[in-house]
Amino acid sequence: MTSIIIDKRYCGPPNSGNGGYVCGRLARYIPGGAEVTLRAPPPLDKPLDVVATDDGLWELRDGATVVATGRPASLELTRLETASFDEASAAELVTPIKPHEHLLPTCFVCGPARAQGDGLRILPDRSCVNPGMLRLCSRRPGHRIRP
Repeated sequence: MTSIIIDKRYCGPPNSGNGGYVCGRLARYIPGGAEVTLRAPPPLDKPLDVVATDDGLWELRDGATVVATGRPASLELTRLETASFDEASAAELVTPIKPHEHLLPTCFVCGPARAQGDGLRILPDRSCVNPGMLRLCSRRPGHRIRP
């Protein structure tokens, strides 16, 4: 049986794995496209079992608790309107949510309390620069994300 560990670095809420990250970890085991749904808060720093069920589904389990389920799925991607990096950077400066008001300040994806290079620090909000786009933010890759 295969198991994975969600390191505390990849938290969403302080004591739980980031949902998108955890779902992505399970999706890696599903051939082709995948649809993955969280069923329980993903625990951190402990082995979770990856199980292929007899009915073609996949589960991420913490003992008897099913943390996430996944299945093969077709993905249909639609081209979205884009913004320039400068537009996205400008939108970040006008966000109405201040770091001390953020609900999950240490979230791996959107936590403003994470240090530069630790976490994705994707800090989007409604754009005053380009009102036709609901969310804008800048992102400069450059650090290791994979476990």
